Amino acid sequence: MRRCIILTLKFPPQQDTAAQRPEAWARYLYDEGIWPIIITKNYGSNIKADVEHEITDRYEVYRLNIHTTLFYQYKGQTEGIGKLKRKLAVFASPWFNTSFLFGPFKKMKAFVDEYLHSKSNVDLIIATGKPFGLFKVAHRLSRKHGMPWMADYRDDWTTTELPTSPLVKYLNKYRDHKLEKKWLNSAAAFTTVSRYYRDKISRVNLNRTPGFVIENGFFEEQFLDTVPLNSILSFVYVGSLYATQDVDSVVLALLEASMHVKNKGPVNVVFIGTKISEERKNEWLKNYPESNVEISILPRMPKSQALQIQRACHYAMIIPHAGLKGIPSSKLYEFIGAKMRTIVFPNDHDVIHETLSGTGLGVFADNLNELRDQFIEIISSYAHKNPIHHIDKSSIASYSRRSTTKKLAEIIKKLTTST
Repeated sequence: MRRCIILTLKFPPQQDTAAQRPEAWARYLYDEGIWPIIITKNYGSNIKADVEHEITDRYEVYRLNIHTTLFYQYKGQTEGIGKLKRKLAVFASPWFNTSFLFGPFKKMKAFVDEYLHSKSNVDLIIATGKPFGLFKVAHRLSRKHGMPWMADYRDDWTTTELPTSPLVKYLNKYRDHKLEKKWLNSAAAFTTVSRYYRDKISRVNLNRTPGFVIENGFFEEQFLDTVPLNSILSFVYVGSLYATQDVDSVVLALLEASMHVKNKGPVNVVFIGTKISEERKNEWLKNYPESNVEISILPRMPKSQALQIQRACHYAMIIPHAGLKGIPSSKLYEFIGAKMRTIVFPNDHDVIHETLSGTGLGVFADNLNELRDQFIEIISSYAHKNPIHHIDKSSIASYSRRSTTKKLAEIIKKLTTST
């Protein structure tokens, strides 16, 4: 059986979305003849040892008592001295977070180094980022111990097209790009979540390192039970909103569409964990007093509870970042696992469109007129109880976490020799 070390700062019991990717690998690589060894941070509230070791029948995990990365210590601080500290943290992070003299990865690098000296049967190291300082840990260990390593990008790094501060743009261009190129050059391969990301990252080092796409996927067991649908037509949006996402147009198109359908029933729009003020909500509704649309804004909640609420809705909504490609919404695969028809505006004509088109779950619009017409058709069809659409179950199954982990296992086997 092959043995693979996985370096990650995100792993259960953390409920972070990013923790689900290495969690899936830990669960399912064993079925493909690979023993995962997870090296991660201990997030416990009552830490009694520098290293806590857990062994299951499918993987083992070492939780280390290491610092939080400098960036996350000051993330979200936007006032006064806190804002200044956050900016300094952004500037200093690549040194603090990757130094082996101080910082969070000093202990991680030392621990894995000692582990590899005592265990000669490890075949591969995978580092999954963010934080991308993990790539340096794997890069150094790979050189010292003569074994291959693989970089996994949950997000792209210096090639990001998301809005960033001038300082981050400067650092990406003049400093971090050199680090990324150096570390990526030493990797046997890299993986990421979409073809667009893969192609961008490949250009960092002129396609010298082979890249592969491993989608995030969904855990099948979360969708085995049946959740009754709401008694009224319901649309749901889950998670954060950014300035590049045009939620106003989506809501106003739905309100306008509801005015065009006769004999319609009530319609509910549910936002879960989305920061929307009452003032903004009232601004949406004030020009459509007869729309019969109710807007519910719910706070962040445990994942299991949020899943129950969103699965009771008839339609999900994804609002891609305007003008950006290669970004699969973190909720995309949950909607696929729940077999929910999903409205996408504006159509990204990329990974979201391709994925949902294959499953038969996508409802797409390129402009406001198309979006309004799609909402009119949905509301009218629901009012007249038209037949349910057809979906592609085999395509849906291909996005389970078990299926995407099989793709990873194939790459690992190509890069290693079984011991």
